[in-house]
Amino acid sequence: YFQIGQATGIITTTIDLRAATEANIVLTVSVTDGTHTIDDFDIFITIDNLNDRPQITNLPASVTIPETTVGGFQLITLTFTDVDTYVSQLIPTCTVVPAGDQYKFTYVSGTHKIQVATLSGATSPFDFETTSEYEITCVLNDGFQNSVGDVLTVNIENVNEAPQFDEVAYWCILTESSAGVSVCDLDASIVDPEGDTISSVTFQAGNNSQRFVYDRSLSTVTFGVDYDVDNNNMPTSVTLQLEAKDVNGASNHVPVYITINDANDNTCKFGATSV
Repeated sequence: YFQIGQATGIITTTIDLRAATEANIVLTVSVTDGTHTIDDFDIFITIDNLNDRPQITNLPASVTIPETTVGGFQLITLTFTDVDTYVSQLIPTCTVVPAGDQYKFTYVSGTHKIQVATLSGATSPFDFETTSEYEITCVLNDGFQNSVGDVLTVNIENVNEAPQFDEVAYWCILTESSAGVSVCDLDASIVDPEGDTISSVTFQAGNNSQRFVYDRSLSTVTFGVDYDVDNNNMPTSVTLQLEAKDVNGASNHVPVYITINDANDNTCKFGATSV
């Protein structure tokens, strides 16, 4: 805080004392003539009206939100106090740990709110399996001193997520045949984001789904009945919903567009002839 002139012996400040954090200071001055030294001369200094640190009065705090929380969700509204007014407006600087996740949160200066940032596509920025806790440290500065210990802990709560398909839709071409004969390969990859067991992958009921079978082990589609399109007995195209469900009940489905070709399987019939 202080320095002494070697030639003058005048003690002066080295900082603006509004940045000082200690009110009572002891300076020990040493004087030497090159032969003898006096080093027990103490000067006691008291700084009156010490500048108080600004404070965020409702931090530290913690909140818990589900991993599906989307942008715009308010986490907290900060409240400030500063006994000594040296700046016209207190604006906190907030940093996030992990540092690479700063983009997931935003501070709205006009309302003093910390909220979840809005990402493109309106998706949630959180994934419990990747990061389950964030620490947002906010610091106020009154022009001379910083606030301390102001941390918002954000806990992410796990939400059961549905299995995911590698495509938004699948296409299949079959030729009319007996049950299990004609086959098409969807080559579908289905995974659960949380590693939960996928308990079933089947066609949802409706739109002739009872006539088709999905083999999960081979990712193939075939007929579950003897299929015949002749004389409009059965449709030549159907759209089915392939549904995957995990052991906790979360499910997802995608459309499968199936085309059924006619097979040349009917013999010619000749009418009566006369000679």
